[in-house]
This record gives sequence, C-alpha cells and structure tokens, in this order.
Amino acid sequence: MDIVCVSDTFMRGGNPQFGKNQMFRFDHFLKTHNLILNGETEVVGKAKVPLVKYVDKVTGLKIDVSFENDTGLIANRTFQEWKATFPAMPILVTVIKHLLAMRGLNEPVNGGIGGFSVTCLVVSLLQNMPQVQSGSMISEHHLGEILMEFLDLYGNQFDTRTTAIQLNPPGYIPKASPIHQVERYLMLTTS
Repeated sequence: MDIVCVSDTFMRGGNPQFGKNQMFRFDHFLKTHNLILNGETEVVGKAKVPLVKYVDKVTGLKIDVSFENDTGLIANRTFQEWKATFPAMPILVTVIKHLLAMRGLNEPVNGGIGGFSVTCLVVSLLQNMPQVQSGSMISEHHLGEILMEFLDLYGNQFDTRTTAIQLNPPGYIPKASPIHQVERYLMLTTS
C-alpha cells in the first residue's frame, strides 16, 4: 500500500515542509508505538521518491510512505481512469505483482519493477490488443488468456533495448540511442 503525506503548503505550491528529518522522525514513531511487524523499517532516502517502508503489524500489509510528493496522487487519478476503461486491469496487475514478489522482483530499489510500471505495461497490452479494442473480447472473461499474452509479449517478444511503450496515444515507439539523438540534433541544427 502506498501512502502519501503532503503538507498544505506544498499542495498550494509552496516549499516542502516534510524532509528527511521527518522521515526519520516517522520511522522512530512507528518503532516507538510498536506499529510494525518484526520491528523492521527501511528508510530509503536516496531513491527518486524517498520512502519509509514497513510491514503493518495489524494487517500484514507492506506499506510505502512518501513525503511531499504529489505524483502518487496524480498516478491514482490515472489508475482510476484506466480501471474504468479496463476493468480487468487491476486483477491482472495484482497477479503479476504477486508473481514478481514471489521472485523478489517487485522493488525498483533492488532492481525490480514497481507497481505503477506493471500497471502501465498491462494497460499498454490492453490498449494494443485488437480483440479488446474491438469489443470482441471481454477482458474480464479472458484473464488467463490475457495473462499469457502479457507473459509472452514482455517475456519473449518485446525488445526493451530498442522499443518503448507509449500510452497516449497507445503504441510502441523506437528508443533512440544517445548517439542517434546527437546525430539527429546535429542534422537539424546544421541544415
């Protein structure tokens, strides 16, 4: 479960009020009040989005708490829109996230892939499946088939070195290497 703590000041465009000191204070609060399973927390201060990670003692849920970062709020709105368009998406994402967790591949800080990235991959698959787009396949009734399509596409066919997904508009786009980007820039500036 992802939790976002944002101050009113930050949400109104002001400076962040919660910094690394508050992350460590929150970590101390969790430990002092015995809210975490096995007494273990992790403060990930050097990540793109700094987090406090722990497992909730009552529910057993893995919790990630970020501070002064509204990207999670924006991502949640996007997720809700995709969920309305593709009702099968949350089910597929849950299964794929579980498969990744079973193999220790669900944490970006450890070289894995995060939940929102999984969501984007599933949405891209559904956007690019002709039978889903035409309405000839009701995705919620073909979860196993779509899961197999997902595993085949991203496990066997999709070349991450040369191709990227694009969600709006849907499609696959070539990744340009830095050399090609420089060459393209030089061609444009010298013509």
